[in-house]
Amino acid sequence: MGRRFAFRGLDFPFARELGTAMVIVAFSEAVVMVGFALFDPPVPGMVLAVLDVVLLVVLSGILMLVLVVWPLTARQARERALQETIGRARRIGLSAAPLADRLGRMLEMALDLPEFADHRTGAVLARSDDGRFHMVCARGLTAAAVDQIAGRHCGPGLTPTDAACAGPSSPLQILKTVPRRGHTTCWCIPLTHRGKTLGILNLHPSRPLNDMTRTFLTELAESMGEMIAMKRIDARIEAGETLRAIVDHAPFGIWLSDPNGQTIFVNRTLSGATGLDPATVDRNDRVIRMLGTQIHDAFTQPPAPQVASRDPLTLHTTMTVEGRGPREFKVTRVDVRDPDGAFMGMVGIAEDVSANHRLQDALAYQSTHDPLTGALSRDAFQTRLAEACREANETGSAHALIFIDMDSFQLVNDTCGHLAGDRLLAQVAGLLSDSLALLRPGAPGRPEPLLARLGGDEFGLLLYGTDTPSARAVAEQLVAATGALCFRHDGRLLCLGASAGLVPFGRGNQGAAALLQQASSACYAAKEQGRGRVHLSEAEDSVVRAHRGTAKWVPRILQGLEENRFELFTQRIAPLGADDGRDHVEVLMRFRGLDGRLWTPGAFLGAAERFALMPRIDRWIIDHTLATLARHEGTGGRPLRVAINLSGQSLGEPWLAYYILSRLEDAAVDPRRVCFEITETAVIANMEHAVAVMTELKGAGCGLALDDFGSGLSSFAYLDRLPVDTLKIDGSLVREMVVNPVKMEMVAAINRVGHFMGLTTVAEWAEDEEILAALRTLGVDYAQGFAVGRPTPFDRKAHAA
Repeated sequence: MGRRFAFRGLDFPFARELGTAMVIVAFSEAVVMVGFALFDPPVPGMVLAVLDVVLLVVLSGILMLVLVVWPLTARQARERALQETIGRARRIGLSAAPLADRLGRMLEMALDLPEFADHRTGAVLARSDDGRFHMVCARGLTAAAVDQIAGRHCGPGLTPTDAACAGPSSPLQILKTVPRRGHTTCWCIPLTHRGKTLGILNLHPSRPLNDMTRTFLTELAESMGEMIAMKRIDARIEAGETLRAIVDHAPFGIWLSDPNGQTIFVNRTLSGATGLDPATVDRNDRVIRMLGTQIHDAFTQPPAPQVASRDPLTLHTTMTVEGRGPREFKVTRVDVRDPDGAFMGMVGIAEDVSANHRLQDALAYQSTHDPLTGALSRDAFQTRLAEACREANETGSAHALIFIDMDSFQLVNDTCGHLAGDRLLAQVAGLLSDSLALLRPGAPGRPEPLLARLGGDEFGLLLYGTDTPSARAVAEQLVAATGALCFRHDGRLLCLGASAGLVPFGRGNQGAAALLQQASSACYAAKEQGRGRVHLSEAEDSVVRAHRGTAKWVPRILQGLEENRFELFTQRIAPLGADDGRDHVEVLMRFRGLDGRLWTPGAFLGAAERFALMPRIDRWIIDHTLATLARHEGTGGRPLRVAINLSGQSLGEPWLAYYILSRLEDAAVDPRRVCFEITETAVIANMEHAVAVMTELKGAGCGLALDDFGSGLSSFAYLDRLPVDTLKIDGSLVREMVVNPVKMEMVAAINRVGHFMGLTTVAEWAEDEEILAALRTLGVDYAQGFAVGRPTPFDRKAHAA
């Protein structure tokens, strides 16, 4: 074993070289001695000794030069080459090339060393923040080997965890045999920066590494670690700049505070909302002070040590911004803690909710106010009225409810259009509101009167703390003011009026719903008494009670339609002259109560007309009449022609003609077997539309009869404009014709005009044989009444018999 020598800081063995030199020197000396012994004449001993020493020194010097100095010079050259390589590696590390390219070039430098000449395989792995390793670059490895190294190992037998835990103090050398690839060893050198392992350099040399190579690889690994660290720093800086840009442009204000409550960052949104320059708000709490004392205290005091809650704290505040007025903010504080739970600071989020609050206020206003008039809505009014009723029952205070309905408002919609009607309603609401402000009804200190729009042209007023005489005076003045309102549209001047129902109430009232119904009935009574007046409804009001009784029919009618409690009856229409070979009947209706009682139309038609239920009743009659005709078709007997009444409300609907014709088609009923009766009052109310509907029905083959003809003052004025084929003479004329010559002449005149126009005439209310005889004398075609037949249930078989 040779000794080891230190040279220029390098520790390397050269015992073999020295031993060889000593043997050669000894051999050379022996050769010299033999040579001198052979000289003739012999060389003197002194000369021989000197020459021996000189020759020994020369030969030893030559040997030392060849065996010692030359290897050292070659080592120095290699060392310089390695230092130059390290310099190139550092320059590569400082270049702008992608990290993977730079590490790959440095890996190739390592694999250019003689120790890797046989295999040239290696890889560089980087460690993520989560502790996992991923491949950055590799040389001389198959895809499967790359996946294996990146996914499970840094080299044969070494996992990334092993390499990371070994630390950066020295390279790891794991001796393993990989027969398939011929590797004898695997070197895994941690890539570190400031004591933290950031990756691993994985190499597979084919021979042992000397000290210079180890030094080179160590410095190379340090450069690689520094490169990875700088890349991470750059990435974090870039991510930080991106995050700051995102935070700066967030739609709400954000600021950061350190653990001492000092503001260290404010985004542009918050600075814009507060009117402050972002550059002037760092390291001060001016923004927080602007948000109010409560916010300032919440954001400048760290949480108590025992408080470990991570739930955010939310507060609301109002801040006045110069030039912008008051702004409402929702402010949220979120504590920031490190993984160990230590308090690091606070994040503040300030959201300007002024627009949201304005929207909420607008929605709340819309939910309680009528959008057309600005008055309270019906629901909001009922709520306030219910509160007043409870207060009156508890304290005995006196209040008053006024129900106002416009007179003939439908005329405005029909003649001027709905837009004009809306304008008029807005004017009426403004007039009522202004009048209330001038009158100032109610006791001092009482709430202001409430005005509400209850329906189409219906208004309600609640007067607090008002006795009956005062409330009546207010109602009469409001009705008078409304009656003086004239509405001009397209050069036409319309002057309308209003009627009002007044209901005082105090302790013992029946509640808001009952009061509204009573006031509505009182208003209806005022209309029936002549319009433009006030009807006072008190406890013993017989008029209101009668109207209330009519109103009770509404739910019964609706239930009857739903449960088919209506029943069809017919009354015969008999020919007074020649028989045309057909049976004629008018379809009538009855209502079957829950107790089995059968009600005639006089009991419920008033309620149906008052509450616009006639279209539904008409549709029920049409459907069931046509279904009965279709069901009994072909049962034998004489053909049957039925007459169905159409109300004025149905006649005004745009769907009427289409509905009738589609039902006739569905039931497969011949339109010639159906005649529709329309009153002259209904026709006059909407002449143009009525004529259009009648023309369409007649064109389809249906019969048309003008009912109650002669009851109006202008019956003959429009007769030639109507496409009817039958005139039904009003029963009030027929019933008294035998005792009243004037009415006899009127019936005769109607009959003559009808025949002159080619129309068939039918006399209603023919109650006895004397009337029938008079009708035959006049030449009336048909008669209908008790003298001909009483109403019976609609049964096709009965008519066939």
